[in-house]
Amino acid sequence: CLVDGKFTVHELCARFSPNVLVFDQVSKYERQGMLPTKLHKTIMKEVNRGRKLSCNVCRKKGATYGCGNDACRKSFHIACAVKGNCAADHT
Repeated sequence: CLVDGKFTVHELCARFSPNVLVFDQVSKYERQGMLPTKLHKTIMKEVNRGRKLSCNVCRKKGATYGCGNDACRKSFHIACAVKGNCAADHT
């Protein structure tokens, strides 16, 4: 989202969204001076994907967190997954 002219994102939403640059890649892009551009692109890709996905708990759009079972196609908002006792293995 845009706050005071700055692009912001919920850390947990970014961390558990599959298309966002994973945190172990951050230092590589920092060294190359490409981090802001690369992060912005991956976040925007995930925002656009999330606009098409409805949360299985609240039914609202923006649910980029997927079920931990590869055979399951359900999506959630992080907070809804916690409230709905939805388990995923992210160890």
